[in-house]
Amino acid sequence: MVRRLLQLVPGKQRFGVYRFLPFFFLLGGAMEWFMINVRIGKETFCNERFYLVMDT
Repeated sequence: MVRRLLQLVPGKQRFGVYRFLPFFFLLGGAMEWFMINVRIGKETFCNERFYLVMDT
């Protein structure tokens, strides 16, 4: 099932394994947006990380 799905991604001969880089780029961008903009309680991940760095 997974192998068949991976075979559907174009560019295998020209780019090889690197044809998956755009997916990881988009996933990283979405994760960063989530960490900056989504609040859990009254803190975002960025606020929490900043305070943890400042305490050490």
